[in-house]
Amino acid sequence: SEINLDQYDYILFDTHPDFGIINRNVVVAADAVISPLEPNIFGWAAKARIQARVAGLLNHLINPSTRKPFIDTPLYFINNKVEHNTRESQDLIERTMDDEQVIATIPNKQLFKATIRKNEPIVTMQEDSKILNANRQFFQKLDIAYASMQQKIDKL
Repeated sequence: SEINLDQYDYILFDTHPDFGIINRNVVVAADAVISPLEPNIFGWAAKARIQARVAGLLNHLINPSTRKPFIDTPLYFINNKVEHNTRESQDLIERTMDDEQVIATIPNKQLFKATIRKNEPIVTMQEDSKILNANRQFFQKLDIAYASMQQKIDKL
């Protein structure tokens, strides 16, 4: 109440990809965990690793009298850095097509690097008609991904 959390629709914690005490506390406090899934062998290994770690943590937090979990934080994935012309990306899309944990796909685009350089959100770049016209399909895919994530999270 001190910082008026009700003023926010969403609060995101972007954490380091480890499973130390800080990240375990974030999982416990979160309504959902969303992790990127990249189209390579390391992405598949990371997916399996985080699934096991989150499940292990949640299974460890059991109410001893009811034997039910204290919390049930869902784990979701976002296909990230997906290229339209690579076998790895096509494989990722095929393998996650029916995976209910995968809630969106974010295409890879150099514009993301420009956002870092300019310290400007990608949605602000979309307001520039020149950038929008040159990247209309990308922004349409991005809007679909954001809407998909929002729909899934809002159902929680």
